[in-house]
Amino acid sequence: MSFTEHNVNGLIYDTSDVITAAGSGAVHAFTTRHGGVSPAPYDSLNFADNKGDTSENLLENYRRLGEAVGFDASRAVGCRQIHSDLVRIASEEDAGKILWDDRPYDADGLITNVPNLPLFAYGTDCCVITLYDPTSRSIGAVHAGWRGTASGIALKAAVSMMSCYGADPYTLRAAIGPSIGKCCLRPTATWPTPFSPCSTPRWTSASKSAATNTTST
Repeated sequence: MSFTEHNVNGLIYDTSDVITAAGSGAVHAFTTRHGGVSPAPYDSLNFADNKGDTSENLLENYRRLGEAVGFDASRAVGCRQIHSDLVRIASEEDAGKILWDDRPYDADGLITNVPNLPLFAYGTDCCVITLYDPTSRSIGAVHAGWRGTASGIALKAAVSMMSCYGADPYTLRAAIGPSIGKCCLRPTATWPTPFSPCSTPRWTSASKSAATNTTST
């Protein structure tokens, strides 16, 4: 899976070539830590608002990201991630509910077909996944930790887009953002059986802080 890096006034983010090639109906980004206003130890493009950073810094970081990528950050929606396989539908009424205490759902996936409704998922070592279907003009943002991955949350998000919005499985595209790699993650006895084949040297990915935003236009 290939990505393109962008630098807009020092704010650095990546986009998936797969999602970009699917058409101009969605903007998306996998963020880095560069380009925000948060001080150490959050420096600087921080979106974790339950760790001690201020709401003012967080909202400014969202605003800067929206300005760089091309979406209205004042309408962004997130969920309170709980390492589950729960996928919820984001509606127009959810617009702007991005800070932790305002987020409308305990879940790890959001889908929508509402135009200009940015969806966020968050990850440090976990995977963040962007979904986009140009046929139905629907989108999804998924946080997939090992529990969610073992439970098939990415597939559940895709199936939910098909059943709710008529997403076409032949045109639906997904991009998996940067996540922890085999160099740093060690299997434990608590891991489910489906992960056994994954704990081999073939499992490679980059270790990188990431968030994802998608918004249909």
